[in-house]
Amino acid sequence: MTDMQRKIIIFFLAGVIMLIAIWQWAFMPLINYQKKLDQSIASNTRRLEQLLTYEQQLNHLLATTMNSQPARKNPPANFTLFSYLDNLATRNNLKQNIDFLRPSNKQLSDEVSLEIVDLRLKAVRLGKLMPFLAKIESSEFAISIDRLTIRTEKEPGLLDVDLTCSIVRKGQ
Repeated sequence: MTDMQRKIIIFFLAGVIMLIAIWQWAFMPLINYQKKLDQSIASNTRRLEQLLTYEQQLNHLLATTMNSQPARKNPPANFTLFSYLDNLATRNNLKQNIDFLRPSNKQLSDEVSLEIVDLRLKAVRLGKLMPFLAKIESSEFAISIDRLTIRTEKEPGLLDVDLTCSIVRKGQ
């Protein structure tokens, strides 16, 4: 074997090794990245289809619920959950225990919104709290208590209460 043939074989083998290295460290990561992107797109597409199905079901349930005969009467146009809870706390002698009342609204669809009020009561006795909660749940309007957190105070018999109430409003 001549010196020239050895050089050709060495250059050929070096070229093959370079092609393998380029394939391994350049093209394979790109191909794997593309596969991961395709899998992510497929997974997210399935999730989106599922969410759209859930949205249709929710809209159907809202439409049937809002169009059916309500068990309770609809609140008047000037009704606000904030003022209702404030007045109810005043009537139940809990006004001095209110730490905060925070109203907010959440749009569920074009015609349906959710009026939400977060309420914190400090140092309230259980005997005053229970009638207050009962009057909220049994109100003539469809007010619901979505979240209720009760913590004990340092002083025995007193409670700190976090309460989230909501009411579904149609056409506002």
